[in-house]
Amino acid sequence: MVSNVELFAQLAAQAGLNLEYYGIQFFTFVPDPTGYVTVLHNDDRSLTRCVWHNVPAGLDELLECEAPKGVRHVTVGMNGSYAVILNSGLVWWGYVPPSLDRLLDDAEKRGRAVKVSE
Repeated sequence: MVSNVELFAQLAAQAGLNLEYYGIQFFTFVPDPTGYVTVLHNDDRSLTRCVWHNVPAGLDELLECEAPKGVRHVTVGMNGSYAVILNSGLVWWGYVPPSLDRLLDDAEKRGRAVKVSE
């Protein structure tokens, strides 16, 4: 079995995406061992591209709609949970534990940042 990083490189090559011209901004591992989310920047920073594979269905639908707007960061947890921060600062999340949902919802309503401590 290939790792999700190797799979990403294989799928990128099959799609004609030459990774020579991109830097990986981040690579997010997901619970599915063949899944990932990554954001690539063109060497001259003129293009940002978000690519993903075998992510939870809700996240897949969200990225289909929102990824072209620019993705700053994605995190994926168990049971289909995820949070996405767009370049605009907009935050989307789904299937997170109730306490995190309340925290994120409250921060969104009040227009304030969220700091999660250990």
